[in-house]
Parts: sequence; C-alpha cells; structure tokens
Amino acid sequence: MKPLIFRTTKESDIKIRYPHYIDKIFSSHRKLPYAGAFAHPALPGRLEPVARVGQVEFINDVLATSINGVYYALNRSRGPLVWLVCNDNAGLAWEELSPVMVYKTRHIVACGAAAARLDALYGSRIPVSTARDLSDAVRWALRVAKPGSKVLFSPGTDRPCGLETIEADKLFRQILKNIEQNNHNL
Repeated sequence: MKPLIFRTTKESDIKIRYPHYIDKIFSSHRKLPYAGAFAHPALPGRLEPVARVGQVEFINDVLATSINGVYYALNRSRGPLVWLVCNDNAGLAWEELSPVMVYKTRHIVACGAAAARLDALYGSRIPVSTARDLSDAVRWALRVAKPGSKVLFSPGTDRPCGLETIEADKLFRQILKNIEQNNHNL
C-alpha cells in the first residue's frame, strides 16, 4: 500500500470523512504544519494549563504527537520553561528542535529511551534529568522549576510513557491533582 501524500497544506482543499483527524494527519508529515488545533489552543490536551503548584504552572500538550507539535508548543510558550518529555523513540529528529530549544528551555526532564539521546544532543547547553516514569518526571520537574516558570508536558509521540495518549493525559492530570492535594494538606 502506498503512503498518502498531500500536495497541499490548505485544510479547505482536503475532504476528509472524519475532520477531527485532520490535525493528526497534518502532524504526521514533517513538511506540513498542524492545521486546526492551532486555531483553538484551548482544546483539551493542546497547550492547556492544567495546574499551578506554588508558583509553577503545568501545561498539558499531550496532543503534540510529533516533532512539529513539540516545536510549536515550545515556540508558543512564554517565560522560562521546563520541558517534560516521555518518549520511547530515541530515533526521532530531536535536533530539529534546536532553534527553539536553546532559547526557550531551561531544563529537560525526560523518561524513556529518548532521555539518553536528548542528553547527548542538548546536555552540554541545557540540563537534562532522567526520570523512571511520568510520575517521577513530574516530581523532578517540580523540583527543578523556578518560581514563575512553566512545565510543559509535550511528549512528541502518540504513546507517551508506553500509554495511549488519553491514558497519559489522565495520568498526568491525576499526578498533578495528587500533588496539589498533598500541598494543601501540609
């Protein structure tokens, strides 16, 4: 079966039976940008502020399932940023993030096979911490984040931490909810 190749980047030129998949289709091809999700950044799981712990804001971008999505999320973020990435694919083109990575990211907290690759690529310029799983990564991010900074969960894969995207989204929210409850009980 031949892969589907788009010759246009205009969303209106493509007729798709299930239009809610158009962002996924666009993001799967390196040269094409995301389409509709960028017009609606408040979609659940798309650059969505989900919690504030102390003076650190956590942003959920679990729908960034490609390098293009991560690039966009990093580029759209304002202020000091801790990038939280759980990805088991070390072979992705992480070096394409260099233009925004150096200027936006203050720390990388990574789990999965991508942690070693990100450390090799960016470790000399940006501190990289390795976590065991998503829960450990969130706790690391909270430790290294300075007051007023943001933690961006943008995995760059459709299976963050070996979970389906929706499951990872729920887990991320639950971890943050538990941390918020523990902080209120202190």
